[in-house]
Amino acid sequence: AEHGFVAMWRESGTLGAVWLDGRKFKKSGHDASNEMMLVSTTLSPNGQLGPEVRLDERTCDCCQNDAVMTSAGPVIAYRDRSAAEIRDIYVSRLDLAQGTLTTPVLAVESDNPSFLAVHPTRDWLYTVNEIGTYEGKPGGSVSAFAINRDSGALTPINRQPSVGGGPAHLTVDNGGKNVLVANYGGG
Repeated sequence: AEHGFVAMWRESGTLGAVWLDGRKFKKSGHDASNEMMLVSTTLSPNGQLGPEVRLDERTCDCCQNDAVMTSAGPVIAYRDRSAAEIRDIYVSRLDLAQGTLTTPVLAVESDNPSFLAVHPTRDWLYTVNEIGTYEGKPGGSVSAFAINRDSGALTPINRQPSVGGGPAHLTVDNGGKNVLVANYGGG
């Protein structure tokens, strides 16, 4: 299996988890024949696992996901992967009454978004944009979005250069003051 990024949340005494699952991977490498899926479950205080729910059968195979608690329950943000290899940010909401997740929907369009990171306050989501040029200069960018705590919708705030080619991983420091980006191609 490839990466297995896990995002977790607490609710009503249980722990929820969502992860990239590589059980459908046929071989190593990043090509169109390999498919990762997004899977979720819960863990009770006595250690009982809930049923596994497959949120999306075909997701990006290398980009992390995250979860944000809203007034209506957790919203899962991740990078979807269409049959045409288009990859955008999608969200799915946990339906607390049914114990299932809603059909994933496009949260926001962004230029080739990949790795996601959520601010410690859970109010903002950041993504790197793996693009060749930004504002006429070589290199990618980082986009910031406000998270609507009721709907899970994302609203663009701003975008900054990543100051290097191939932006990949990013994280927000524990104090929430800095977004750190690693570029594959320098910077």
